Amino acid sequence: MVVLLDDDTGSLTDIDLQNVVIDVVERFPPILTAHIIADATAADAVLATVPTEEEQELLDRYYYVRLEEGFRLVFTGQFSDTPTTVLGS
Repeated sequence: MVVLLDDDTGSLTDIDLQNVVIDVVERFPPILTAHIIADATAADAVLATVPTEEEQELLDRYYYVRLEEGFRLVFTGQFSDTPTTVLGS
């Protein structure tokens, strides 16, 4: 699942993103994988097996977090310094 956020997300925090994922998981169970992105073109790129250089630049800028295995949050792009988080812990 790809979740496209409003592109006016300059004030989001890692906690905000975690809450988005929790909301998505609660509304649409069961979800094992989700990608939280803030740009429609980057949303297409996130599903590419091997992104082009241009797509990778978009991902670096607009791809914020992914849910893996239904419980692990891996922060990416501008949030990549945020440690991996386990939902429910």
